[in-house]
Amino acid sequence: MKNEADNTVHNTQKSLDEHRSKLQEADVQEIEQDINALRVLLTENLTVSDNARLKEQIEKTKNAAMKIGKAMYANQGAQQQQ
Repeated sequence: MKNEADNTVHNTQKSLDEHRSKLQEADVQEIEQDINALRVLLTENLTVSDNARLKEQIEKTKNAAMKIGKAMYANQGAQQQQ
């Protein structure tokens, strides 16, 4: 579970850094908050009973990261129409 969380943080941050200019500021802030919340969880001394909290934050971060993909495709579609 921690590996999945680490990968989610890394991949989401990388995508956000690459595509930040295509996102609205509110979306950037939401994604950054979710990444930071997941990072904080990873620094805690987690036990098996914390897996539900960790899984919930992983899913929340992944859902926020979907906004990056939507913005990329929306931008790509706009460029093709020009």
